[in-house]
Amino acid sequence: MNIQEKIQNVLLNLLQVKSIEQITVTEIINNSSVTRTIFYRYYINQYSILQTIENNIFVALEASIDESENGMLKVLKTVDKYKKTVNVLLNQNDVSGFGDRLMNFLTVKGMCVINKKSKYNQLNDRQVELLIEYLSVSISNLMKFWMSNSQMAINELDDSFEMIFKNGINNLIGAKS
Repeated sequence: MNIQEKIQNVLLNLLQVKSIEQITVTEIINNSSVTRTIFYRYYINQYSILQTIENNIFVALEASIDESENGMLKVLKTVDKYKKTVNVLLNQNDVSGFGDRLMNFLTVKGMCVINKKSKYNQLNDRQVELLIEYLSVSISNLMKFWMSNSQMAINELDDSFEMIFKNGINNLIGAKS
């Protein structure tokens, strides 16, 4: 683990017990056993550490997106890789706007996928917007649910999402009857 990762881990650990506003640079320096000079070589304050952590997650998410049929599974696997971090970021009163940024990311990526798939061509602009909103909120909330239910496997979540999306809620209910 390099110095930057060490500092980031300290911040994430502190975020589990207090808000970002309550965390000081001195506290981060003391808990990461680095000098003030070293800290300021990489970061301006606790918010710049948080921004770096979030940016790293979005770089990984961006790299996981493709046009394949199992694109959602790839996104879920990426989130799983950062599960503890994403969970902390989503549960820290979202001061940084991580949840909104994640929702926006999913919306933009969903729009790109829908615009490229011919089966959605019959939808008007309003229907496309509603579909994207539905999918973005669904995916975001499914991720939150999944993180709070650690016994749920990635493939189970992906299969459930695919069943609902591709076949509709009625088919999901019908499959259970």
